[in-house]
Amino acid sequence: MDGVHGSLVDGLFIAGMTLLTGGLDSVLFWLFVVLIIRNSVIVPPGGSQFILNFAISLCYVLVAVLDVSVFQNLDDYTRRALELSSRDDTAQPFVLRMAVLLLTTLCCSGLELLLERQRLAAEEAGEFAAREGQLRSAGRLAAEFAHQIKNPLAIINNGRLSLQRAARDG
Repeated sequence: MDGVHGSLVDGLFIAGMTLLTGGLDSVLFWLFVVLIIRNSVIVPPGGSQFILNFAISLCYVLVAVLDVSVFQNLDDYTRRALELSSRDDTAQPFVLRMAVLLLTTLCCSGLELLLERQRLAAEEAGEFAAREGQLRSAGRLAAEFAHQIKNPLAIINNGRLSLQRAARDG
């Protein structure tokens, strides 16, 4: 659970840095994608990994909400002094970036499931090969026993036939 908390703190830290370095226009958005991929590698597969990556995506939503809120609370003089452009055209890039984050989350989760299935299939194939080898060894052992028993039985059977012939011949 320690990795989950650390990753969530990392997401909040990146959200804060993104807000400070330009908000929705910040290039630090790509660190959210990197963090989702890192979580997929570090956190064991399952529901907690998916929820954590979804929470990382929500950290970016937090950036958007705070960025728009801060921008709306600034007066015109401060906006000009900070050289901030209008936030009217942020909806489409935000939606696209959220789509990237959510698709990355889904793809990483799907990849984890595929890798888990492949690992289970390889494990089952190994078990099958081991059992097949054991059966093959048991079959060879049974054939060897049959061969070892057949030789004395053949000698006894030949002796019986020789005695029957000798008894008939007198």
